[in-house]
Amino acid sequence: MNPAEEHNEPASFYFNGRKLPKWSSQWHLCGLNELLNGFEDDWDEFIGYKHIWHLQCRLDHQGVIESEDPAILRVCAQEVLIKLISQFDWVTQEVSNKLDLCAPASEIVEGVISGISRMITLSANYNLSLWTNGSEIELNSLREYMSCYQASIKDCDQVDLPHITERRSEIARRAHFQLKELRTLAQTQQTGKEFRRMIYGLPAC
Repeated sequence: MNPAEEHNEPASFYFNGRKLPKWSSQWHLCGLNELLNGFEDDWDEFIGYKHIWHLQCRLDHQGVIESEDPAILRVCAQEVLIKLISQFDWVTQEVSNKLDLCAPASEIVEGVISGISRMITLSANYNLSLWTNGSEIELNSLREYMSCYQASIKDCDQVDLPHITERRSEIARRAHFQLKELRTLAQTQQTGKEFRRMIYGLPAC
């Protein structure tokens, strides 16, 4: 058992070659099942709560490189961000009910929120969403994978298939409306100066 497991601390989370806040990948602590209709879809669209569940399941995988379409990741991450911020007190209580956690519940929730913000920004910056959990060895493997991938497409003139174009248009619309909702939350709820600055720092859709 490594020290992180022994003290209930998560392994380091690396996203697009960067180390993110400690609790970034620990979505499963936040009671999303309760907040997102038991992960049963109620969106009449391609992207739904099931995507969030699949993403949550893969976020904390150790020793393996995971990926997602950056546009899909953004829609899922922003939906989670909306729930965590609008239901912050409930989520904090939910986290505090977990046994043997090594940090205050509010610190964990704030870490998840900060990590989501960084994931959204890094996905937009690189047009890529790759991550892993572990040590410096996993980080180096992730960076090497990113370099190989970027080199492989550098000289290619890629054309999206029709279904990809349609899905990206749908995703872009939802991402746009989510960002508007997040900014409304920042104006109408007592989210705190740091959260407001984080929300307004999110890249435009």
